[in-house]
Amino acid sequence: MLKECAFENALVTIVEAEVDEDLKGARIKLGIVPKEKAGEVMLYLERMRRVLQFKLGRVMNIKPMPTIRFEMAKE
Repeated sequence: MLKECAFENALVTIVEAEVDEDLKGARIKLGIVPKEKAGEVMLYLERMRRVLQFKLGRVMNIKPMPTIRFEMAKE
């Protein structure tokens, strides 16, 4: 799955992950360096969200898989 999220000229790290109590949603908070690439990275991740969610669900074997939302981490 790591190859699916390789970004040129940007370092993307998962800073925090929060799952709703009802397990319907999850917020993935990201750190992106340099900040100028944040828009490009967030757009790509939103486009790939369903694919990544499906693959993550297969690896984690969670049913139902929470809906993932990507957010920028606060500094």
